[in-house]
Amino acid sequence: MLRLMIILLICTVIGGCSGKERGEMMVVPSSGEREVDTESGSPESEDSESGGAGSEAETKAESTKASMSKEEQMEAVRFLEQFESELTFTDMEPAQASFYGEALDEGYDFIGRMTDEGYGYVLGFKREGSDLLAGLSVYGKDDYVEAGQWNEEEDEEEVIYTFLEISDLYQGEGNEVIYIQPSDYTMPEELQNVFLYRYCDGQDGIRYLEDVMERGVRFTPPSSGAYLSVDRFENGRQRWEYIPLTEKEEMDLLASSSLIAPELYGKFGLQFFLSQESYEEMGRGEGMISSAALDIAKERCRFQVWEPQEIHDIVKAELCFIHYEENMEESADAGESGTTDRKQIKETEVLTDPDRLARLVELLSSSVPSDEGKCPYSGVLTLTREDGEEIVVHLAMDSCDGFVLGSHGIYSPGKEGTEQLWSLFPEIREFSGWGEQGRPKKQ
Repeated sequence: MLRLMIILLICTVIGGCSGKERGEMMVVPSSGEREVDTESGSPESEDSESGGAGSEAETKAESTKASMSKEEQMEAVRFLEQFESELTFTDMEPAQASFYGEALDEGYDFIGRMTDEGYGYVLGFKREGSDLLAGLSVYGKDDYVEAGQWNEEEDEEEVIYTFLEISDLYQGEGNEVIYIQPSDYTMPEELQNVFLYRYCDGQDGIRYLEDVMERGVRFTPPSSGAYLSVDRFENGRQRWEYIPLTEKEEMDLLASSSLIAPELYGKFGLQFFLSQESYEEMGRGEGMISSAALDIAKERCRFQVWEPQEIHDIVKAELCFIHYEENMEESADAGESGTTDRKQIKETEVLTDPDRLARLVELLSSSVPSDEGKCPYSGVLTLTREDGEEIVVHLAMDSCDGFVLGSHGIYSPGKEGTEQLWSLFPEIREFSGWGEQGRPKKQ
């Protein structure tokens, strides 16, 4: 049923979001002031251009019609709230919901939801013929939010809207649906993450959201009970997921004595947090990672563990790196979507030469455990062994010398070894932060 609900909702808005705060993983807030531009124009209607009798009244009537029916709006609410099953939401008074988005009241219908525990949020649904946020940047200013545009004549940002009572505003593609976080309500984090993937990350976000639902994991820790925290790299992206554990699963993990070496899961790649009851009884909040915990992570999160020594007899190495190229001209439908083209470019380089493969194996298999650091591990290297097994390595970019083996094992061949590794992939090396001779570029 949950899978069906996602498929039914694909016909509504998807795409890129902007807001006061947003991190790569959707839940990590960025520090300081953050700005995301969405530029578009709104084509004038034929009636307004013709200046015919009654056109003003018709335009006004059209602008008051919601782009989504009331039932579609409530379906969006129900879809989001199923992910916060531990919370019971009720309607805000319409006037209260409209208060938080008051500056946009002429172009949006608002639905506010709240709980007795103090959680709350507001969704705005754009009315037809109106796009008040088109061409504006939405950004955080101290503890509130502004929307503005650059004034070329004054050479400064011109504030168009000020939202003093909210801490976050996220825009779905074309501003069709917006998420508003009132400052005086606690943010329902799981629900907000679902909004971002559902409306802000395109088809990839929808597919990932569907995958999360099928596996029964969360984007944020459950409010009660034991759980596993899983931090993994997959297809060039870092995913944080949380696996709620039953009482029996918690007891089984506590009883398991077959421990896993921390370097295999990267120390923080897997963490076992105990329930409040176990904490009070045992006096500690975390448990050790055993083979039983690893089995659960493998089943629910596709977590993989490899040792460097298992990299041998490689017959093919394929390195992929995805980057984006902004189109400075507006796309054909920019007037509707409020975005410009953002072309995705996938660079691929394949290594099959036996001598070069042997050197690659030597560099990777002799690497030693390392700290993760803050480098982007976005170079996806797929190694194919002679027996058909595939091992995925995420190479660090931006002049870093580490890599992720499996889902979160962090290793490094050292600076010199990294120089030699990138020399094996000269075509993608230019995106790695290393110069032609394999040495880091000066920043």
